[in-house]
Amino acid sequence: MIGFRSRFNVKGLIVTAGVFLLFFLPITAFAGVTPPIGMVDEVCISNGSCFGVTVAKTDAERAQGLMYRTFLAPREGMLFVFDKEAIYPFWMKDTLISLDIVWVAADYRVVHIETHTLPLNTRRLIPSAKAKYVLEVVAGSVKKSGIRVGDMLQFRSSKIQ
Repeated sequence: MIGFRSRFNVKGLIVTAGVFLLFFLPITAFAGVTPPIGMVDEVCISNGSCFGVTVAKTDAERAQGLMYRTFLAPREGMLFVFDKEAIYPFWMKDTLISLDIVWVAADYRVVHIETHTLPLNTRRLIPSAKAKYVLEVVAGSVKKSGIRVGDMLQFRSSKIQ
């Protein structure tokens, strides 16, 4: 009897977990709960504008960034993810295209913006506030999308539907 009961509890746990994943996970993703950072592939602004993003979360990925790229589509970008909030200066060394750079706090609030950065420039762009995330998009995207300091961004995943 004990063996049957143990198997039943494990089976019940598996069924419960499956029900949760099938029914509740898509609802929470739709409701604005942020997906795990490894699954994020879209950053959206409260006005509905979204950017498809590549996530740079390792030191090597962040160091490479968008260097040597010759093209970036209008609704495409890179989301840099750091372990903690801090001041993260950026520069345009070896970056061939002009970018808009958006620093975002841990609460997903835009805290600093630099627009129309100068390609290949080694001058450090230093934000005025701590950030945990940095979004790079093609120059002109910030103005076109209406992104401003204080706006809230939402990280989404097309992998969770």
